[in-house]
Amino acid sequence: MSGLSFGVGVMFARLQLRYARSLYQNANAFNHFGITIPLNQWTGLGTFGDKIGW
Repeated sequence: MSGLSFGVGVMFARLQLRYARSLYQNANAFNHFGITIPLNQWTGLGTFGDKIGW
């Protein structure tokens, strides 16, 4: 086996948080953090996008 990875995600109504850990070799491990924010919901641009057909 050359590697292993796993992750966890938590989803809220207006926010997603994600964490992952990847192990590729004996001494190398990488952590990944992610935040997903729908900016059109936070800034009110969603109604503008509906008006122009986005």
